[in-house]
Amino acid sequence: MRRATPLSRLFAAALLGALLFAAPAEPGPGPGRPIRPKPGNTDAMLWDKAQRIQARMWHHLSPEGLLVYEHGQGAGPDGLSYAVLSLSDSAIWTGCYLGAQACRWSVTRDPDALAQVDHLLRGLDFLAQVTGTPGRLCRSAGRLADGRARPRNVVDSPSLPGYVFQDDVSRDQLSGVVFGLVLVLHYVDDPALVARAEATLGVIARRLASDNMWLRNSKGRKTEFGEMRASVEHLPMVKNGPLAAIGYAAFSVMGNRPGDPWFRKRKDSMDRDGWRNALTEQHTWLGSQITMTNVNMVTLGLTPIVLGGDRLARDNARRGLRALYAASRGWWNAGTCACHLLVDSKVDRRALVDEIRATLHIMSEQEIPFAGTRMVRTGRVVNIRERGIVDWAWKIHVDAARIPPPGATLDPVKTYTRADWLFAYWLSRAAGELTPESGPGAQSPPPPLVVDRPPWMAAPGR
Repeated sequence: MRRATPLSRLFAAALLGALLFAAPAEPGPGPGRPIRPKPGNTDAMLWDKAQRIQARMWHHLSPEGLLVYEHGQGAGPDGLSYAVLSLSDSAIWTGCYLGAQACRWSVTRDPDALAQVDHLLRGLDFLAQVTGTPGRLCRSAGRLADGRARPRNVVDSPSLPGYVFQDDVSRDQLSGVVFGLVLVLHYVDDPALVARAEATLGVIARRLASDNMWLRNSKGRKTEFGEMRASVEHLPMVKNGPLAAIGYAAFSVMGNRPGDPWFRKRKDSMDRDGWRNALTEQHTWLGSQITMTNVNMVTLGLTPIVLGGDRLARDNARRGLRALYAASRGWWNAGTCACHLLVDSKVDRRALVDEIRATLHIMSEQEIPFAGTRMVRTGRVVNIRERGIVDWAWKIHVDAARIPPPGATLDPVKTYTRADWLFAYWLSRAAGELTPESGPGAQSPPPPLVVDRPPWMAAPGR
């Protein structure tokens, strides 16, 4: 391990002081005002909207089990497998969508939810195997298409012939993968699926430990955004809550489950090294830390710890989450609000539910964006409709509006998914909120959903 010199310590201390007392280079709009839903917007309407969006979700899943959040309209299996290769966030959003389907199963007991959990688990295991080193993740993976250009930054799989993958994995991808696997452990009661989720989570955790808590590419080299640590470099007394949360989550959960004692020993060692104590320190006074991308990924890291960690880890993770929520409330961010709702009974649930309900009502279920839009940074919190149709609403700039050109028409090629809407909805339902007072969505369990399954896809449970 590199030893810090007195000069490097002095430089680090000076840098931290500058961060403490200087304004951020690009200040965000800060917390927004409380958001209230409009009268007449009912939870029964949200249930109907969820059914419409959920029914078409099989058309956005690759044959390998990944969420293809952007692809060509009408893409079949080859097109989806190829399209995902150009997506740098397939790992995180597949994990998030897996977590949503685990929550959907807990609420509805719909066999289709379990079939999607099965398919998505296959996808995350695929991401953990295709690099050739078990547990070493990638961003996305699939097959090349005949006659189409090879996407940039993909390499051939050494372990699965015919597949290629994006190699430079980052912390945010890990946060979503662990999130999804842990929600399966918590909300799915099928022993076979739970065993698969636990096995995948275990192999990822072991690889993280072997790689000294730095995500690496298929060649074993450190990736650009792969570092995880419990403290600020050269300043061990200053805890690094964001980097600690994402790295600690898998060990916190696996170390608190019965089974292999290695995980318990590893978790205890990390606790002694300060990882658990770092969770509360989210540095929300630093404007550079309070971007929606950062809040999103750290929330995904902290939530599994509350669901599966020991008592002290759960308490610290909740404190970290409350700090993030205080800095980002009123951002029309139903996704992160739903995570808070799921794991913390002491937050202002009325404010959380109001923000989620209002956001989900006005958020478009349309999947095809306008062509030629431009992003404009407004310096204020814009509502979810002003943000337009994007790949994942819960990670974009809170002050970014997408402005269509005059006479804009819908994009003739591109389509997105509304898996982000379903993420917020099903997590909220698992938390006991947004249940209609009457109608099919109020029944327990409700009638099974009639899904639009692509003809190329095998029957559920294949």
